[in-house]
Amino acid sequence: MLVGGAAQFLHEWLLIRGDTRGALFCYITRPSKRSGAKRDYLQKETHLTTDALVKILEKRQQQAGLKHLSWHDFRRTYISDLINQYDLVTAQKIIGHSSTSITAKYDRTWQEKAKEAAECA
Repeated sequence: MLVGGAAQFLHEWLLIRGDTRGALFCYITRPSKRSGAKRDYLQKETHLTTDALVKILEKRQQQAGLKHLSWHDFRRTYISDLINQYDLVTAQKIIGHSSTSITAKYDRTWQEKAKEAAECA
């Protein structure tokens, strides 16, 4: 289930992409001079490959001036945010892990809490 900003971004993307069959996230080519509509340059039959996603991530991280990121970093952040906002069991059920011990391995919130605790001492 998507909520908040993710749900809104997906809704906006679907307005551009349309609801015809094909890859949800697909290649976008530059429009030809003959084409005026955005949908004419969406290649819905061609889904994004893993290599394409890696290149997109690398480009965006470079533009943002960030250190190396991996797709797994996004997963860790998402799970940590779920644990912070709700609890470990809720995060485990949303993610679909078989046990909370697996979900707990993704939690990075303890690092920030340890830093705060050290500053108090």
